[in-house]
Amino acid sequence: MAGIYTPTGSYIGWAPQSPSNGYGTQTNNATGKWLAYSFIARHASLNEVSLNVTSVTGSLTASQVTATTYADVAGTGPDSGGTAIDTVNCSASLAAGKNTWNGMTGTYTVGAMYWVVFKNLHGTPASNFITVRQGGSGVLVSIGTGTNIFWGQHFRISTDSGTGWNSANVVAGMSCMFGYNTSGTAIWDGILPGSSGTSTSYPVYSTREAGVVFTTPATGNINAAGLCFFIGGKQGTPTANIRFRLYNGTSLVDTTTSVAPGRIGGGWVPLLFSTTNTLAANTTYRITYAEETNSDTSSNYYYSYAYTMLTDTNARSMLPFNGTCKITYYDGSSWTDTNDQIFPFAILCDNTAVIQASGSSTNPVGMITGVRAPGSW
Repeated sequence: MAGIYTPTGSYIGWAPQSPSNGYGTQTNNATGKWLAYSFIARHASLNEVSLNVTSVTGSLTASQVTATTYADVAGTGPDSGGTAIDTVNCSASLAAGKNTWNGMTGTYTVGAMYWVVFKNLHGTPASNFITVRQGGSGVLVSIGTGTNIFWGQHFRISTDSGTGWNSANVVAGMSCMFGYNTSGTAIWDGILPGSSGTSTSYPVYSTREAGVVFTTPATGNINAAGLCFFIGGKQGTPTANIRFRLYNGTSLVDTTTSVAPGRIGGGWVPLLFSTTNTLAANTTYRITYAEETNSDTSSNYYYSYAYTMLTDTNARSMLPFNGTCKITYYDGSSWTDTNDQIFPFAILCDNTAVIQASGSSTNPVGMITGVRAPGSW
């Protein structure tokens, strides 16, 4: 599995493979131009699917963009020449943001791979179409996907009404969510990312720090041996070493070792604490990257990449820590948290007990190894 290097081997967080890849866009601006997203069925009944639409050109009513599900053909694309499992209309006229197609009644095999295909049925699709934004190739890798382009959550496009599916695939750069309902409980898979880009809004220099804030699960402690951030790069020529910091709320708990500027240049940076820190259950923590000597100015700073996410409750639940994770920034005097954005990050875990029962130091209750998959704990 592709991911980040961790001295301890296990990590928890939101760890895109290559955050600097940014994102791409696709449109369905022709009758035969179909957009397809694959998924692994979690339950026998799929109730609805949601798509994050960047923009709508012209006007599209609820019945003019359909969602049709098909079986998979060896990972190469939907079996669009075969029998459709479900075909449903959108729940409302298409608009920018989250759009939902529901009312599906088909039967799915748990663990099997399927595709949902979005088709434009407007009479003049060239002037009435949707634009969908998704992560660039390799941007989001999860346990459910890995780097196998024939299995998991991927994207394909057809320009000939499903006769052929080209090889353009976005490894887990999903713009879809898939909803199931079991005994009245909604269960969601997938993720609805927005844009990503150089985070000039969160420059790190002098006393300024940037990172993420989150609330740990209600049960289980996390043993953190270190922290990891994707440092996108440097503006100008900062001279200070970078270190990572752990806060309980806004109270500093510990600081990692540091790394020199010459070792930083658009990649994952893992740093360790001198001793393992235990993150208590149901507690708000901040982890940040910051300068060690506070020696640089606003023209010489470090930055990461900020991903914009939907604030919809179900969409946020796909993010780490039950959707509580978001950007936090210290401007030298106060903290500001940004609810719809997240930095790539990871908590490097102590392998002897990654997650422990509350109040216990010896009995692990579970372990998450590798890149954090979308979904709540």
